[in-house]
Amino acid sequence: MSSSLVSLALLLPSVLSQSGVGTQIIIPRGDSPLGTPRTLDVDKAALSSLFEGGSAPTTNVLLGVYKEEMCHGDLSFPRFEEADFDNGGPSVMKIAKASWQDAVDMLGPCEAMEGLDTCAAVLFLPRGGGCDSIKTDTADERGVLRVINEHRRLNIKYINGCDYAVNVLWRNDAGKEVQISEVLPGQEAPQNTFIGHIFSVRHAETSALVDWFQADASGSRKLECGNSVHDVENEVCVEGGEACAENEVSEEGMEEFLWEKEWQNRLALNRIQPRLVRNVTDVGFEKKRLPDDLLETLQSFFSHNSRKEHIEVSAGPVMNQKVVPTYMTHLGSRERSGVETTVKPVLEEWSNMELKMTSLYGIRKYVDGAVLNMHVDTGNTHVVSAIINVEQNVNTDWMLEIMDLDGNVHKVAMKPGDMVLYESAKVLHGRPEPLDGEFYANVFIHYMPVEGWDFQLRL
Repeated sequence: MSSSLVSLALLLPSVLSQSGVGTQIIIPRGDSPLGTPRTLDVDKAALSSLFEGGSAPTTNVLLGVYKEEMCHGDLSFPRFEEADFDNGGPSVMKIAKASWQDAVDMLGPCEAMEGLDTCAAVLFLPRGGGCDSIKTDTADERGVLRVINEHRRLNIKYINGCDYAVNVLWRNDAGKEVQISEVLPGQEAPQNTFIGHIFSVRHAETSALVDWFQADASGSRKLECGNSVHDVENEVCVEGGEACAENEVSEEGMEEFLWEKEWQNRLALNRIQPRLVRNVTDVGFEKKRLPDDLLETLQSFFSHNSRKEHIEVSAGPVMNQKVVPTYMTHLGSRERSGVETTVKPVLEEWSNMELKMTSLYGIRKYVDGAVLNMHVDTGNTHVVSAIINVEQNVNTDWMLEIMDLDGNVHKVAMKPGDMVLYESAKVLHGRPEPLDGEFYANVFIHYMPVEGWDFQLRL
């Protein structure tokens, strides 16, 4: 630890104990993995690159323009800076800031750019659209919502270029494939959708993947499959087809793309949600102890029900479950009731709110090498929460890293019976260092206010 961190840590116990936090190690905010904001400050040349020499942008662009340099800060708000969150990501929509004059020089005499009487504004430039398709609105949260929603809905048309029938399926928010239509050879099928939606195309009889794509603009799309692009029987990409150049048409290639997309969305969520969710405590977290009798009940249940544990399905990129699985043992009614009746009044006193439970996981067991990346939880339902360590067998403490409301990241060691209260939708938290030991078993319980809480992040 650096000398500055040592001196800072020595000063912390007396300060933090006044808030009931305890004596944790504190590290600078910059060490937290938040990723890189996607907003680009562009000059005329960089702006021109989004058009690649043509008169229409080659991707969807949310462009913030400012008349004077002092207005540049008017575009520094979350819903603009992370507007591609839930709208397809950077592969579908670019976010940029440019001076009003550079934008005028680039776009030409567009009606949407005339008579701008505000210091800053937001423009949406749809992929392939000209001046007549540009929408302009105010540089604020509602303006971004309005201008994006004008262009979120797309009208596309599939054209089956295969010599066999295919099924077109939409990937929903839960990652499940939902069949939209069956398209016969040479047939066209219209589809209303939204920017960023993912579709897979499968052989109608064998269900083999033959194509997949992300919706980014209205218009026609030929479903490329068969020998021109993809050998369905052998499931390999055939050289010479357009899809081979775009991406490998395989289950692995599609899942890799979806995983990276979800990870980038998670990083965007880490940057935007803590700035939008209001805090309900002074610090953001606090460490307490579980009553001994409840701890004994949970430990006994855990030791006697190991045969009932099952491998969890993927929780996305928050955990490294593709490499190191996690295991879940669902609690019995007695144990669930004990946790809820014990934790609820503690969280209500801490947050000074009347609460209702939204979820209570069973006992999740992490094993050697497990990682829990820094993240925030669901903004509308996981407002105040508790982590209870039930049991562990580790070589070194598996530190909980948690960011307080002042932006400092604390490293908190937990022992069986320790309980950390935290604003899980507001403060970043995780265990980014790999678990060194046999296992680590926790219970998670989440609450939201009974009244006065209606947080919606989606644009």
